[in-house]
Amino acid sequence: MGYNEYGQLGRGCTSEGLQGARVLNAYARFLDDTPELVKIVRVSCGEYHAAAISENGEVYTWGLGSLGQLGHRSLQSGDKELIPRRVVALEGIVTRDVSCGGVHSCAVTEGGALYGWGGGHVGQLGLGPQNGFFSCALNGSDMLLRNIPVLVIPSGVRLVTCGHSHTLVSMKDGRIYGWGYNSYGQAANEKSTYAWYPSPVDWCVGEVRRLAAGGGHSAVLTDASSLKELCEFKLAETVNRSNARLIEDVASRTGADALARLCEKLREHLVEQGDSELMEMHMVEEIEAKAR
Repeated sequence: MGYNEYGQLGRGCTSEGLQGARVLNAYARFLDDTPELVKIVRVSCGEYHAAAISENGEVYTWGLGSLGQLGHRSLQSGDKELIPRRVVALEGIVTRDVSCGGVHSCAVTEGGALYGWGGGHVGQLGLGPQNGFFSCALNGSDMLLRNIPVLVIPSGVRLVTCGHSHTLVSMKDGRIYGWGYNSYGQAANEKSTYAWYPSPVDWCVGEVRRLAAGGGHSAVLTDASSLKELCEFKLAETVNRSNARLIEDVASRTGADALARLCEKLREHLVEQGDSELMEMHMVEEIEAKAR
């Protein structure tokens, strides 16, 4: 439901959706070699596109594909898919996790490989300091893209999340790597605007249950039901937090939506305090009080 100018609702049209409606079941007859009913186990929404994984591990994408974020080789600049379409470049590869960013997408296979596609102009594909990793040019312009999935990490990946312009992965050995736009420290430990390649994030302790990434911040839920906030919310130019802060046991007291609620409480706290030293002294107590 919602805004649908680029077909990101997958309904076969561009009219806004004011209420929920079936997508893959309703339009399965339009899909290439797809049974009438497709059981979906995961879904992710980007800025103007979306992706889903079927029970069989196939990836479907729809919406705006102007920078290759849909992973369909045939798409040209400005093209869009109004109904879900299978990513044939991943045919024969069983996929278990998928995430959409602003103009890029990533998927994790059953064997732990990570594939990425779409725009990579700020490093969000993890392929180096270039304007994407290229398989074609956009109508003769100097802006290039990766319009089909490319292997980023060959093995060991368990989870992936794409922020607007950065990416985080959790590895099977417990490590976390990030890359992409890093102006606020949301993607990596390194103090640089762009993290062009997968860089270790060394502050997390314990097995990772969930990853979440926004525009300029990221968060991780660990097996101890604690949360680590990775970076700043840029509420004011004077506030800059690049070091993560462990908030013990907040998740267990805020329920299943702990990540979203904690981010909102931290946001409120920064607005109210505006002082990083005070924030560090009273962070846990005030967030716990607000979360009750």
